[in-house]
Amino acid sequence: MDLVVKTVPVPDTGDSVELFIFDSAGKELFSEMLDKLWESPNVLCLVYDV
Repeated sequence: MDLVVKTVPVPDTGDSVELFIFDSAGKELFSEMLDKLWESPNVLCLVYDV
C-alpha cells in the first residue's frame, strides 16, 4: 500500500488542506485498515484500469 500526504493551499485564503492519498492496489491485506479510514471521507476518488 502506498500513502502520500500533500498539503495544498486554498487560493485567496490563509487556509490549507491536507490530502491523504492511499493506493491499496485492491489487496485484501489492507481491507480491515481501509474500512476504518473510509468510514467518513470528505472526498472519494476512485481510479481503476481496465
